[in-house]
Amino acid sequence: MRIVVLGGSPKGEESVTLQFIYYIQKEYPQHQFEFYNVCQRINEIENNQNLFREIMNSIKEAEGVLWAFPVIFFLVHSNYKRFIELIRERNAEAFFKDKYTAALSTSIHIFDNTAHEYIHAVCDDLDMKYVGFFSASKDDLLQKSGRKNLNAYIEDFLDAISAKSYNKNTYRPNSHPSLKYAPGDILEKVDSKNKRILMITDCPEQNSNLGRMIERMRNSFTDPVEVIDLNKINIKGGCLCCFHCGFDNECVYGDNDDIKDLYNNKIKQADIIIFAARIVDRFFSSRWKMFIDRRFINTHQPQMINKQVCYIISGPLSQNYTIKQIIKAQVEVDQANLAGIVTDEYSDSEKIDTLLDVLAKKLVHYSEHTYVRPFTFIGNGTRKILRDLIWGKERIIFSGDYRFYKKHNMFDYPQKNIGMRITNLFLIGITTISFVKRKIQKNTKSIMISSLQKVLSAESKKL
Repeated sequence: MRIVVLGGSPKGEESVTLQFIYYIQKEYPQHQFEFYNVCQRINEIENNQNLFREIMNSIKEAEGVLWAFPVIFFLVHSNYKRFIELIRERNAEAFFKDKYTAALSTSIHIFDNTAHEYIHAVCDDLDMKYVGFFSASKDDLLQKSGRKNLNAYIEDFLDAISAKSYNKNTYRPNSHPSLKYAPGDILEKVDSKNKRILMITDCPEQNSNLGRMIERMRNSFTDPVEVIDLNKINIKGGCLCCFHCGFDNECVYGDNDDIKDLYNNKIKQADIIIFAARIVDRFFSSRWKMFIDRRFINTHQPQMINKQVCYIISGPLSQNYTIKQIIKAQVEVDQANLAGIVTDEYSDSEKIDTLLDVLAKKLVHYSEHTYVRPFTFIGNGTRKILRDLIWGKERIIFSGDYRFYKKHNMFDYPQKNIGMRITNLFLIGITTISFVKRKIQKNTKSIMISSLQKVLSAESKKL
């Protein structure tokens, strides 16, 4: 059986993901696994039509396609996404139609779910026969149980091709209203209160819905808004996943492009950040993803603490829940506040105007009060996973993170709270006494709110 493997790592032969493919090749020599490192070779693929056609023809002749990639900031690498965009731009969807497909990723299991949801949606859009995914930890190959699971997964994929079985499409095709947004007059500008407002966009045309939404939002404040166009700034390339930055947060690109200044100066100095993006397939553009990937200059450290963030989006956001997940996750992980999201998915321009006006007011109001919505499981869970990894097995590679976490008291393990430990020992001891245990059980509800009632009582006295 012939399987084409589409590699999604910029590290090529040295990628962790590729080692999993080598293992599969070794375990299943009766099958032919043809590997194309499309992520590392994206510039060559984009500029060489013959190479692109070679890959497409290999897919046409193959029985199956395996998407193999590392998870990079909630998704796939920007180069991998660019390859997916090229499929559409060059009308090559027919090469993928009805091909059996599966996905294999390597990661530290932080938002690997959104990466796989994205690839699954892409496969459905290409009318492929999706079998399933395997999300591996980067060291699963070292464990007997990990290798056993990987074998079972690959056998299931190969058996599905032989038996012609697959999952029905999960994701419906995107459809976007044809509204041409026509902004109305701004009746009253929002007092910016001297807040520094930064807008980052990848809008390719001013005379598009996104371009007009950007203009209205930019002109909604009394003070000027700095606009940075990702298409115009100097970005030498995508993240190389080399971990050069892990020790001291210095990117291998150094000062050779504008990314360092954008993240370490522009974003850090802003009070309010407006992201204005367009949906391309099932996420934002590959250029936007390159901007997100390059934020790894600061590795796993929060980038926008206490800042107000909002998104202005052109495209079918309501049909792409994964994008919403990623937006919420990124803002919470960065310890910022998501003030709102406005899209052009409405039947009239007045509705969009109203939403943009309300959002502008919220941004300044929240910024004045340094308001940050309490973090959900997304933010809290991610922080704890990173805390454990950086304290433990990732400490050497990400020593810059370790110093940051230690300085900001982010290694907040519960066993460090001596008072709580003593209290727990005492309470555990007395609850072994039957009548004490029964009394606590009987009064659990009142005990749980007693400390809160003290606060309410104190506030009442102040009034």
